[in-house]
Amino acid sequence: RVFTDQELANYVVCPQAWYLKSQQSVEIEHDSERAVESRRIRQEWHDKNSLLGELHRYRRAIYLLLLGVVAFLTVLEVGGVRSRLFETLMVNTVEDREKSDSITSDSESSSSSIPFELVALLGIVGIAVFVYDRLERHKNRVSSEVGFNDQSVVLTSKERESVQVLTSAILPIIGKPDTIIEEQKQKIPVIFQAFGKKVQDRHVIRLIAYQYMLREAGESCDYGVLVLGQEQRRVEIRYNEGKREWLESILEEMKAICAGRKPVATPSKYKCRNCDVRGLCSFRYGLNSPEREEY
Repeated sequence: RVFTDQELANYVVCPQAWYLKSQQSVEIEHDSERAVESRRIRQEWHDKNSLLGELHRYRRAIYLLLLGVVAFLTVLEVGGVRSRLFETLMVNTVEDREKSDSITSDSESSSSSIPFELVALLGIVGIAVFVYDRLERHKNRVSSEVGFNDQSVVLTSKERESVQVLTSAILPIIGKPDTIIEEQKQKIPVIFQAFGKKVQDRHVIRLIAYQYMLREAGESCDYGVLVLGQEQRRVEIRYNEGKREWLESILEEMKAICAGRKPVATPSKYKCRNCDVRGLCSFRYGLNSPEREEY
């Protein structure tokens, strides 16, 4: 039995709710006004991620164009210098010196008029620098709108075809973050919560799972990013051994329930009020359970 990232999130909120959703195959409707609005906000966020990826590719193309033009101009300059040195070394007689003087005067007169090709190349460089600057400014603005920094490079996005599904050969987990970015030569998993206001265990367990799978695959990944709410507040969730052990213990509990152990309900006023399966749960808040602290 392989567990998905969403199952992990459901389990840490309430094992009983996870059991009803997954083991009992309860169908959940997500057509509420809040759910529709959440999908709209998430789609806008993913669209901006896609735009960031395109801006990065355009910026890289401009950068390569600039390098090519500079290299071409350098080759031309070096070639011109070598040509002039060769002509100077060939002067051995008085007649050759007179010819050299005429060549020098001709080259000086020709150098006074800049070739059209050089002007065109310099124009291309100027336009490329202007476009590169505009792309850089636009990329930085969009990055701040989705909760990333100026150095973030979008590698994949959940709403695009280039989805990266993460798996593990050691733990029974599979999942895909909302996007994966590159920062400081590390692959960073990102999840976005449209109406999120604070960090919850369900967010942390998903990011730890993604980090575990990326690290198992040989990638450098010291943290994951949680983007909260429409304000795009960025929160970094660091990976450590304690969180890895927590992930492993959660998976052991889930496997034990699948093998026959009864799940333990964790009802609270807030969780039960927003639970998708509260109508089917005999442990919901206010029914048979004592009052607990809100989640």
